[in-house]
Amino acid sequence: AAAAAAAGGAGGADSLTSNNGQRPNAAGASASTPAPSSSPSIHQMAVLDPSSLPHAPVTRVNEVFFETRDGVRLSARLWLPAGVNRSSGGTAWRAPAVIEVLPYGVHHGTVDADEATWPYLAGHGIACVRVDSRGSGNSAGVLDDEYSAKQQRDACDAVEWAARQPWCTGAVGLMGCSWGGFIALQAAALAGDSALSVREAPSLRAVCAVCATDDRAADDMHWMGGALLGENLAWGAWLMETLAAPPVPVPVSPPVPADASGTAKGANGLPPVSTSSSSSGALTAEEWDVAWSDRMDNLRPLHSKWAGRHPSCTARGRYWKMGSVGHSTDNIDVPVLSIGGVNGGGGSQPTPPP
Repeated sequence: AAAAAAAGGAGGADSLTSNNGQRPNAAGASASTPAPSSSPSIHQMAVLDPSSLPHAPVTRVNEVFFETRDGVRLSARLWLPAGVNRSSGGTAWRAPAVIEVLPYGVHHGTVDADEATWPYLAGHGIACVRVDSRGSGNSAGVLDDEYSAKQQRDACDAVEWAARQPWCTGAVGLMGCSWGGFIALQAAALAGDSALSVREAPSLRAVCAVCATDDRAADDMHWMGGALLGENLAWGAWLMETLAAPPVPVPVSPPVPADASGTAKGANGLPPVSTSSSSSGALTAEEWDVAWSDRMDNLRPLHSKWAGRHPSCTARGRYWKMGSVGHSTDNIDVPVLSIGGVNGGGGSQPTPPP
């Protein structure tokens, strides 16, 4: 899906393609998983082992930090195509970037999903960035609500930070499922808002939103048809538990083992995902204690706020309009790949609904 979104640009210097069309070559990787003996019907689901997907070598940078415009330090993990430029003034090739922003903790909450997604995309020429939302994971600050104005600006700041990095061509996409898809759409609407004196995220080139929605009051997990959903409490309580998790110390991983010939090999003999040392900025033991204490002091049960705002009330209706990009689709001026699913989690509709 991200690859399709990355191809959404019109081509040339402003599209999400690597410079001069160069991409790492996955040749030499083992053959793809053999096809099943019989084709599955539309009522069957095939489970694929992500480690079986061939891709070129990838470098994972366990943790980097960058600051938002208001000085909040956000944590991110990178998956970079092997050989990509890593230093200012370097002459190696650069890659387009794709970012996902989530409040679920890149170092503990989404490890399995991340490792099933980003190494494959990075191994096909896309620099991948997974950012912890402010007030979650290893990021500083306070998560004040779902999809607040601060969080939308944080996503725009992440886009521009990535665009400035030596490994990036300057073309950046946003993608994500559910929360990540919401933020991607909202950042795109903010980036295209012509009423702003300074354009947000001018480096944003495309968006891929999976199981997101353009109307938070009508098609989310809080309210539907005027009725309060049980998921408001269930998911809201789970989010509070997730946000209460402390920051995770990030160690330097051991090198990838090599085979008898001295060539590093990953899972199933495929090219490896090697690991780079964490960047400076990791918390000391004392800073860790203060950061977790501050997070707990500021933690509030957001689901009670959502339950007290019926969409039919004028003032509260304005609350749900925040982040509902269906009210401002004219602002979105980048290509959008929107994906829904009948039995998927989060919002099931593509955006906008048919």
